Amino acid sequence: KANLVTVSAKTNFSNDVTMNYRFDTSITGAGCIIVIRDVTYQNKQSDSVSFFPKVYTAEQTITDQAVNSVSSEREFRESLRNETLKFINELYLELSNQFN
Repeated sequence: KANLVTVSAKTNFSNDVTMNYRFDTSITGAGCIIVIRDVTYQNKQSDSVSFFPKVYTAEQTITDQAVNSVSSEREFRESLRNETLKFINELYLELSNQFN
């Protein structure tokens, strides 16, 4: 028997970026499986003209292609990718420890 749960949440990173994420987790007798469905990022709201914050997808920000592109944001993107992977790994460890 497997139990499936979908979670939507957000977390704040140290560089004034909020990560919104959605994932499914399935707990079976064999262990825990996490499927990341969505990851988007928002910069801290600045004094901009728009009421709505700008949203960046993971594909635009943390993929190999995005990080390796010639850009002034390369260091920021690498840092964001490292923080994201660290967060997801910690999330997996927390969930798997709850059900093992």
